[in-house]
Amino acid sequence: MSTDLTLKQERWINAYLETGNATEAARQAGYGANEDGLRVIGCQNLTKLNIKRRIEMRLAEQNVTAAEVIGTLASHLRADVTDLFDETGILDLQTIRERGLGHLIKKIKRTRRYEGRGEDRQPVDELEIEVNNQQSAAVQLSRILGLEKQPADNPKNTAQWNEIAEKLAETYGFPLEQVKRDMTAKRPELASELVS
Repeated sequence: MSTDLTLKQERWINAYLETGNATEAARQAGYGANEDGLRVIGCQNLTKLNIKRRIEMRLAEQNVTAAEVIGTLASHLRADVTDLFDETGILDLQTIRERGLGHLIKKIKRTRRYEGRGEDRQPVDELEIEVNNQQSAAVQLSRILGLEKQPADNPKNTAQWNEIAEKLAETYGFPLEQVKRDMTAKRPELASELVS
């Protein structure tokens, strides 16, 4: 972390690079303000020379390949949140580091409160963990891979639809052309997918 930036400014930069939205970055960084105040803070941060330099430096460092992006999103999609805990159900940051699972954690918030009174008063630390969203990763991956289209619009599915038709014809003893007609009668959008 650059020494001329506060922790909150670093969090703002991280959020800004993730979202591309200065107002949302101010909200995620923990600036306590209403919507207008968050917008002002976001705009002000974009004009501060030290923050601009840090953003430029971070962007220069982000020489990321498509394979890395897909790999990270796939990892988020397949993540098992229970891997973040030790055998006793305790979150163990050292184990997370050793297993290389830190990228699954989006945010960790530590809160200290006290229980009891007088000499019996004891600190209790609570950790709030937010993991990267599997559904969000699935949506992003589907967009990258072209899977968000309906099956009829996705040329990768043509072979699959034909294979399904062939298996149905073989299994039930119907002529292949009849199966294809029946399939397109139920789902007209398949007509372009089912090659005769």
